[in-house]
Amino acid sequence: MLDTAHKMGRVADGSATCAEASSPPVRDLALDLVKGLLVAVMVVYHAMNIFTTAGPADYAYVRFVSGSFILISGYIVVRFQEASFTAEWRSVSRRLVVRGLKLLMLFTLLNLLINLTGIGNPNKIRPGIQHYMNTLFEVYVSGEPGYASFQILLPIAYLLIAAPVFLALRELRIWLIAASSAMAFASSLFGIASVNLEFMTLGALGLSGGMLTNSAGNSFALRSSWSIIGGLLVSSALIKYLSANLATYALGTMVILKLLYDLGKAVRPESGLARMCVLLGQYSLLCYIAQIIFMHALYRELSRPRWELGYETGVIVFVTIVFLVVLSAGVAMLRDRYRFAARVYKLIFS
Repeated sequence: MLDTAHKMGRVADGSATCAEASSPPVRDLALDLVKGLLVAVMVVYHAMNIFTTAGPADYAYVRFVSGSFILISGYIVVRFQEASFTAEWRSVSRRLVVRGLKLLMLFTLLNLLINLTGIGNPNKIRPGIQHYMNTLFEVYVSGEPGYASFQILLPIAYLLIAAPVFLALRELRIWLIAASSAMAFASSLFGIASVNLEFMTLGALGLSGGMLTNSAGNSFALRSSWSIIGGLLVSSALIKYLSANLATYALGTMVILKLLYDLGKAVRPESGLARMCVLLGQYSLLCYIAQIIFMHALYRELSRPRWELGYETGVIVFVTIVFLVVLSAGVAMLRDRYRFAARVYKLIFS
């Protein structure tokens, strides 16, 4: 079933290009591998959050993962849509806005179900439908922590809806990244406490950074896997200190993403582990939602107090990743065999 991850071709240097505006872009499997690795790190993050008594210090080395998803979302939009936008700006804009609205609806539906049933993260506020409607500002505007689950979906939805504006201003890419960086500094300098605003700022950095990458062409890349792994270890250790400021956090997270991408291009794509990561990356949105549901269901079945951070967390992480690989492979097989399954998946996740 994992062969599905190899059905998309790669160009000679491993990068995704679009020769014609009307033709679909070639998948960049290195980017898919990065997203797959981020899914695995997110599993670690959620396992710590749901099953353990871990405190802020324990999250130090995985703190980059939430920002990584919004940064890479902005980067991917520009990477694959900028060329098409020049020739077909109306259709590209419509596609991005519709996808953003789908994510917005999916986020809302999931949270309404959580508030209706009372099932969800015990750390979140679940006041019921009526009270949820009374906290719309906290959820959809300020993004106050504790009021919603699947939080990352909301700023990504907003980012996709706003992406056509950034693409229309692509000639001002230098000014866009300067403005996004200034917003990141201002957010920390003035103590602006808004999760949605912080994530949107990271998304804007991803969009404008992707424009710079597109204009720069080939960029510097590490080739040695050991050098990349060493850089990742150092960067993950430093993110604990860089997280105190949004601007430095964004810089540290972008370095980690670049190192992960270099790793994706350095490893053998035919290896079993790489193919599993690519598969998880290609179904990253499904995996993000499924892992949370799976771990909450597992937590309810275990019916036990949270434990100290230890080997039990590793077991939970392993079981969850196996579940996600099987789920992704199963969905890929269904999409290949049944047109109806492909249409349903596209309707919800594409």
